[in-house]
Amino acid sequence: MPEKTRTKNITIQQQEKLLRLLKFLIKFNLLAIPIWIILFLNIQLTPLKEITAAIIFGFLQILGIPATLNGTLLTLQAIDGTFAAQILWICIGWESMYILFALIFATDFSLSRKVSGLVFLPIIYGINILRIVFILSFIVIFGSTYFDLLHTIWSFIFAALLLMFWFYWMRNSRLSLQKKSIQGLRLQRSQAKPRKK
Repeated sequence: MPEKTRTKNITIQQQEKLLRLLKFLIKFNLLAIPIWIILFLNIQLTPLKEITAAIIFGFLQILGIPATLNGTLLTLQAIDGTFAAQILWICIGWESMYILFALIFATDFSLSRKVSGLVFLPIIYGINILRIVFILSFIVIFGSTYFDLLHTIWSFIFAALLLMFWFYWMRNSRLSLQKKSIQGLRLQRSQAKPRKK
């Protein structure tokens, strides 16, 4: 293959990749608009906050950590005094779940493949509950001075987990697509072979 043709093919491939990336970014940003609307209008699902607080309270009870629950307000007796934690709308992890949803649905995979990626949403919700239980348990044992540090560390861990789930889903989706392509080619070849009489 002449050098000029090879360079032209590489340039076309790069352009196609850039166009796919641009399409993904546009779709992702369009899908992110509801987050801004929810934040701007301060839309909250109070029952979900109460359910989340009750689940966290249940875990604390199982761990033997004395706590009281009043609506979404958890009160604990830490080593350095009483600590109150309000389970806010942002504490539920809805933004992380929605971002993963947007990352998945901004791709070019089939709708059924995208829907299969939604299995990670309850996993993220569960990990978020465990995150809050861990932070509150740590505060009870070691004191409330570590709250901000733990919250920051967990924010980075949570972001890494979110990206890890998305990359895992992307990898599996690509492998599934490649497997279907290979099976399709094999089927075509088997049908193209002349029958022996």
